[in-house]
Amino acid sequence: MVKNHGIQDVSEVLAFLETRAEADTKMRMTVQDAASALEVERPPKLLDVGSPQEFELAHIENARLFTKELNMQMSDWPRDCAILFVCHDGKRSMDAASFFVGHAFTNVQFLDGGIDAWSREIDNTVPRYETERGPATRQGVIRPPNRSFQP
Repeated sequence: MVKNHGIQDVSEVLAFLETRAEADTKMRMTVQDAASALEVERPPKLLDVGSPQEFELAHIENARLFTKELNMQMSDWPRDCAILFVCHDGKRSMDAASFFVGHAFTNVQFLDGGIDAWSREIDNTVPRYETERGPATRQGVIRPPNRSFQP
């Protein structure tokens, strides 16, 4: 791949990957740290980047569903305000955190393991679920964990 892209210095690529890994680690927040952070007088803004259906099924108390309207409002937020992005498993929230860091927000993190980890380790009253793409529709299907897939 390096050769196909005309990259002469592999150490440059490795340095970039190392920098990205460090940035991802800095943005990552454990569920234990998140539980503590959400208990303080001025907790981070808790933004859920899951689908409306996922949010309706399971969300962390005081989370706000990330919508287009909220995204527009964020342009008026101070760039140093604390934001914690969450989703089902932490993947989409990591992408959201990376996006906002790339747009000059300086105090952004994501919940490592997502709402599923929160449910397992912090608050088991938050329902657990799985998502899976249906073979015919390519749409997401939400179902309780450990059940066979039925589109």
